[in-house]
Amino acid sequence: MSGESYKIDPGEDIVVSLQRSYRAVTNDEIGLGGTSVITDACRLVRNGRIPTVTLGFDSEAAHADYEYVRLDRIHRSCAILLHTVLDYGLQE
Repeated sequence: MSGESYKIDPGEDIVVSLQRSYRAVTNDEIGLGGTSVITDACRLVRNGRIPTVTLGFDSEAAHADYEYVRLDRIHRSCAILLHTVLDYGLQE
């Protein structure tokens, strides 16, 4: 089951919240698409029928011999995620 693909509607509330939040924090648009990384997101979508999005820091040095994430990317991702949680919570 791990790593199976999934697709959700781009109009799902969580997708729209992430798009609004990304725009609010970065003043840019976020691209929608797939990824080849393995996460538990597929389990949430397939088993729990929970619309799920993933957001990462970047892949600049992911899984390299010297793996790191720049601190500014951590701050940006945290701000986007917090904004998304608040935005999504206000929709109900």
